[in-house]
Amino acid sequence: MIRDFVFAICFAALLVSSRNVTAAGDLGKGPGLMSFDIPAQPLAKALERFMGVTHVAILTDSALIAGRRSTALRGRFSPDSAIRSLLTATGLDAHPIGSDAYTLVDMPLAPQPRRLPRFIEYAAALQWAVTSVLCQRDDTRPTHYRLVMRLWLNTAGAATRIEFADSTGNPRLDMAIGNALQRLNVGVPAPAGLPQPVKLAILPTSKGAAVCPPSR
Repeated sequence: MIRDFVFAICFAALLVSSRNVTAAGDLGKGPGLMSFDIPAQPLAKALERFMGVTHVAILTDSALIAGRRSTALRGRFSPDSAIRSLLTATGLDAHPIGSDAYTLVDMPLAPQPRRLPRFIEYAAALQWAVTSVLCQRDDTRPTHYRLVMRLWLNTAGAATRIEFADSTGNPRLDMAIGNALQRLNVGVPAPAGLPQPVKLAILPTSKGAAVCPPSR
């Protein structure tokens, strides 16, 4: 059975590798309090709402969150407090990755070291490759639109198929993004066992924050 390997491209910051994992409190000390109004619902939808408010990325296997429901979240919270409240009673825990991303893991019955997902470093490389491709045109720069897509990659890391799960609301922009991603090449081979398709969520940045690599 094919499973999506889900992560969000939240262009406020790139996902970092497992070598740069921070302490659990760092995300809570970063952004200030934010307003949330997220009803109890399927966890995947609640996480999309969370990412849309905070611009903090979530990296998780879709099979892990399937069938789980979030707890309602209303009020003002730090991103760290908000994600942990959403996960109450789901059996999952949020593990920070760098300063702008989390991965979700099963809540252990007894304390034990947490293991990061196998494909986290490839997720970071893929995110950078998608960012670079979309930044080559002014209209596709990932600052002002939301889009969920599925990508199939060959063993060399090049995109072989692209499907949009929703639309930006602008058919011309959808076409421009699709054309741009036809040239996508991660530049490193896809790791063995990578579940496909890979599901990407592009979220608008706060106040159009700069996300594209500087021109040389």
